[in-house]
Amino acid sequence: MQTTQDDSVEIRIIDKTYQVKCEPENKAQLEEAARFLQKKVEAIRKTQGSSTGADRLTRNVALNLSHELLELRQQINQMNATVESNINNLIQKIDELLSINDERDISTNEQAEV
Repeated sequence: MQTTQDDSVEIRIIDKTYQVKCEPENKAQLEEAARFLQKKVEAIRKTQGSSTGADRLTRNVALNLSHELLELRQQINQMNATVESNINNLIQKIDELLSINDERDISTNEQAEV
């Protein structure tokens, strides 16, 4: 992968080289994404053999990445639900403690007035 002078990045995926235009601040991420994709391609190529056609290889990589993305989204949703539940439990405990403290203050004030 090489960065050229005209704000594009040269990447190689599945034995083909592509010139991809991108903003200078996004070049590093694009190069990282291309390396990541190429690693996925190589992993599938190992399991299916080097004679697998580019279309089939591309389709299988896309399906695997889509599956991983969906799993990660599900994990994030589960973590968000857990965090929300924990926050609600903490709010409830704080409210209970504040209520107890308010009752003590009222009781102390009543005793002071007597």
